[in-house]
Amino acid sequence: MSFEVMSAEEYAKKYTTLSKKYAIFIAVLDPEKSEIAKIINIKVPGTYYAISR
Repeated sequence: MSFEVMSAEEYAKKYTTLSKKYAIFIAVLDPEKSEIAKIINIKVPGTYYAISR
């Protein structure tokens, strides 16, 4: 399964209704120390959603 990563704001704009996609909420405090942030190439601290494609 692959994922599309987006900010919480982008998620709210794109998915305002319920869908059958799977979402993972990710909060990145320190991208330099986060293994998950490195894997999905997040460079800026913040909240993100990873959406199944």
